[in-house]
Amino acid sequence: MVMGLFCMFNLPVAKWWRYRYRFNGTTKMLSMGVYPDVTLKEAHNQHVHFKELLVQGTDPSQHRQEQKINAMQIMLFVDWKLIFSLLSVESLSLS
Repeated sequence: MVMGLFCMFNLPVAKWWRYRYRFNGTTKMLSMGVYPDVTLKEAHNQHVHFKELLVQGTDPSQHRQEQKINAMQIMLFVDWKLIFSLLSVESLSLS
């Protein structure tokens, strides 16, 4: 089984950048996007970042999931803050 960065061809549909790695004895794989939307240079930069996470003892897949959750929580907070500010402005204008 090939480990590291590779391009998976699913012709004629797409060419996916993938990263296969081992963490705690388990083989895992991450998708890094579709070529040409994600260039070789961008895929390589992601690959280097994922390797650094592995050296630090962090699972890149878990790290990516945590980043998505944090981004959603920030967006939710901003949405609620916007809604609250709009409601406050409306309540002030109705008074």
